[in-house]
Amino acid sequence: MPHYQRWWEKELNELKAELRKLSRLFYDLRGDPHNPVHPECQTARETYPAAIRNAKSEHWEGFLATAAEHKLWVANCYLSKPARDAGCARVPTLKPWWQMGL
Repeated sequence: MPHYQRWWEKELNELKAELRKLSRLFYDLRGDPHNPVHPECQTARETYPAAIRNAKSEHWEGFLATAAEHKLWVANCYLSKPARDAGCARVPTLKPWWQMGL
């Protein structure tokens, strides 16, 4: 089951499908640089990530606007901790062998 993103909207699905369709056409027609699908695909490549950023921003602002007191502490935790890659295990600080007491 895919991970659920609370900020994801149905219009993003439509933009993603449109981008994938145009990308396939772009690839199929890559030998014809004057085909109008090339600028359409470029526009879709710019629109889709911008829509994702906008959806995330609106969701975050809505979360902060409607947050109760205990949720503000959660928001503070989100903002005060450094970003990390959750898919990667934490690697401890490496030391030279002569400092490890071997």
